[in-house]
Amino acid sequence: MRYLLLPLLLPGCAAVVQVGPAAQDDDPQWLGEGEPPGNEVRITRPSEAGLITTVATRPTIRLDGREVGRCQVGKPIVLRLPDGSYAISAETAAGRATQWVTVSDFAQVDITCGVEGVVSPKPSLTLN
Repeated sequence: MRYLLLPLLLPGCAAVVQVGPAAQDDDPQWLGEGEPPGNEVRITRPSEAGLITTVATRPTIRLDGREVGRCQVGKPIVLRLPDGSYAISAETAAGRATQWVTVSDFAQVDITCGVEGVVSPKPSLTLN
């Protein structure tokens, strides 16, 4: 089931409301090399309801400074990585959030990506 965004016309502002949960993509974007079950970092964005600026903001995800995708509801990014330490960051025009991750021995790490603020949404990354 996909989610439905309903525009609400309010005096002086626009908003959206999400009805029902956002379905996770059964075929996430896989980046890197190697066969499962190697080291994996899974970046997801939970379904959320809020103002258009918050829902529509899709932070750029970077791995050690290189762009690897966008943080979107229902579109996880899975990074297959060799053993080591990595800087994973999320960026918007308003700022950057960085999470350091160390993986080894077939580790699986989950990170939640989101945005905070309405006027100038800033990205957030939370290690789960």
